[in-house]
Amino acid sequence: MLRSRSYSRLAVCILMALFSWTSALAQDQSRILEWANHTSINAGKVDLPWSRQIDTIELEEILVGGKPVTIGEPFAGEIDWIFDLAFRVKNISQEPIGFVQITVTLPQMKQSPQIPFVALSSNPKNQNGFLPGAEVELRIPPGKLHDWVKESVAKEIELSKIRRAAIYAVIFVPPMGATESGGCLRAINPKNGCPNSSP
Repeated sequence: MLRSRSYSRLAVCILMALFSWTSALAQDQSRILEWANHTSINAGKVDLPWSRQIDTIELEEILVGGKPVTIGEPFAGEIDWIFDLAFRVKNISQEPIGFVQITVTLPQMKQSPQIPFVALSSNPKNQNGFLPGAEVELRIPPGKLHDWVKESVAKEIELSKIRRAAIYAVIFVPPMGATESGGCLRAINPKNGCPNSSP
């Protein structure tokens, strides 16, 4: 009888330890994507161009490892989740767009790299640009840029410790126009909308 009680207690202790370990592991894998805070320390407000919302391009979806995530809401991610991050955007203007980029920073770092997410074209000779109504997926380009991001992060922090990423800027170039930039862009999901913006 005493032996069976001892086994029961041992089983309960093991289950509790296992639950604590899995909970800690789940928390350890928790990541979050946010809008960068561009509030001026001196003025106490967000100045141009950071206060500008880009309305020519619409954020349709944010994916990490192929699964949708929402800005400001924690999600589970792998060690190298930054490289699994993708932004699906749509040209909602009446004109083609020559180039679009979302720049991401890592707030946990004192000197974060500015990480560019761009459309990976299968045909670099295509001069038509990003046509009206078209959707593209923006990612970190593989190869040298991918390696540069890893090396830049490794100088200050382990990649596994990166929990937060911030959308720092949105840049686009009309085929015949000048580069335009802003602190955020229009989003189809209101939860992904800009925190402080003006057209």
